Amino acid sequence: MPLQRTGRTWTWKDSPSATAADLEYTLTTASLADAGRRQGVKASLVDSAGRFADLFTVEVDVDPASAPTAGVVVSIYWGGSRSSTAGTSNPIGMTGADAAHVLGVEMLDDIWFLGNAKIANEVANYTHILPPTTLPYGYGMPIIHNQMGVAITTAEIRITEILG
Repeated sequence: MPLQRTGRTWTWKDSPSATAADLEYTLTTASLADAGRRQGVKASLVDSAGRFADLFTVEVDVDPASAPTAGVVVSIYWGGSRSSTAGTSNPIGMTGADAAHVLGVEMLDDIWFLGNAKIANEVANYTHILPPTTLPYGYGMPIIHNQMGVAITTAEIRITEILG
């Protein structure tokens, strides 16, 4: 199997850099309650030449507010879009802005499931690397779904393109 190299990384977190070149976007997870869902700001995964990677890695950092039950999860989803405009062509009522996702949890079946970050029974920052995945469309935003039974203090999602 040939070696693969990584390209750009997009990051969604509570306090992104103010510099657009940093590819950081807002996803407010501070005090995200159990069963809460939050969507991040829409981003473009298309490069300046109009290219879009075939494969991506997804990393999730999660910091629970208190010790959850061992084996609970935080689920990560991707709402892909054909449009770079925040409020245009988004699935399941996503706005393209940092906001609570308030439609029914059953709506998550209609977007791209990236994986579950399994959490242990302790208060610690967990970093999870989810299996490599393809993503639909060159634009979109993540959704984080807290299923830990406790609030999230903070979380961060990083998506990195894998180049051939």
